[in-house]
Amino acid sequence: MISWIATGLGLTASLGLLMISAAMNYRFGLTLGTTDFDASLYGLLSVCADMLKALLPFVIMLSWQTARWVMAVMALSLWLIFTAYSFASGLGFAALNRTTLTSERTVTAGQYAELNEAIGNAKAQHKALPAHRSIIVASQELSTLKRHRRWIKTSQCSNATVPLSRAFCRQIHTLEGEIKIAQEASRLRGQIERLQRQRAALPPSAAMPSVDPQLAILKRLTGLAPDQLGFALSLLVAVLVEFGSGLGPYLVTAFRCDASQIRLLRQSTQARRQDEVEDFQPLPNPKRLSVTDTPEQIWKAQRLSVDANTRTALTSLYSNYLTWCTAEQIKHPLTLTAFTSWIADHPNVRLVKSSTGTYALGVEAAVYSRNADGPRPHQHYARNAVASNNT
Repeated sequence: MISWIATGLGLTASLGLLMISAAMNYRFGLTLGTTDFDASLYGLLSVCADMLKALLPFVIMLSWQTARWVMAVMALSLWLIFTAYSFASGLGFAALNRTTLTSERTVTAGQYAELNEAIGNAKAQHKALPAHRSIIVASQELSTLKRHRRWIKTSQCSNATVPLSRAFCRQIHTLEGEIKIAQEASRLRGQIERLQRQRAALPPSAAMPSVDPQLAILKRLTGLAPDQLGFALSLLVAVLVEFGSGLGPYLVTAFRCDASQIRLLRQSTQARRQDEVEDFQPLPNPKRLSVTDTPEQIWKAQRLSVDANTRTALTSLYSNYLTWCTAEQIKHPLTLTAFTSWIADHPNVRLVKSSTGTYALGVEAAVYSRNADGPRPHQHYARNAVASNNT
């Protein structure tokens, strides 16, 4: 159950990477065309290359297992080409995206700084204005004074000859100046509010102290230049997406297949050991053995026969070996992996893999019916070993 869950999660993640890789490559392909049709062609080309990139590892391994070397070399060559193209597209997408994002943040950061400076200048100008009353209060007082008879007698303060008239006109001029100051203050407050609204409309990243915080932290840690760090990050993204999407599906499914084969092999081996142990008998006229021979060498001498036209499943050979070990009371037989390595060293054996399993070419394991009168295999070997030692 756990293996099924792990396989499902792994396959989901690898297929997700494949979809992301296809989308990234399609997006980058759209930037290569001079027209909409050309851009679509480049985008579809990138998607098709990405799909084949994920499929070819299955073809490569199947060709390798069935000894179809030409097809394996062709599939490997195509996989390298498609992977290189997808990697270049992924790297271009990552670099283009990072460059565009950095440029946009640089522009917005410059706008934010300019607005901050303009707001500061407007506030400083507003603060430097003399004390004044509001425009309404000053205008009402000015209107009251202009209804005075001296406003008419002085021809609207253009002909003030007596001290009282001059004092009256100075009061008029003071109110007019105060009104202008109040108008300037109102204009500056409106300008400040407008600038603050423009600043608030900018994205939050505009207020960050650094255009790219990730590069800033990595620069402090490594001491490398921002250009080098940006290239390294783009390269890392491309490697993660492209190789994860290209090899992920095969690795996940191959692991699941291997686990299933091992489980089935163990089940079949346990069943065969019980069924065959009673029917197991030694070959007639066995070879003369020495006490220094290993159990595997004894089994090979007694049970294997060479025939160039035979093909025997590796699981059958291993099952025969385990049955022999049970009959011979061998407490520590070889594991399947060690047995595979050992049998591959046989001069007349060649191991090949196919979709149904691994096979040994050139040998077969002999099975004989039970002979009740014959000696048990371990007794027979013991006698031969003693005779060989005495000679």
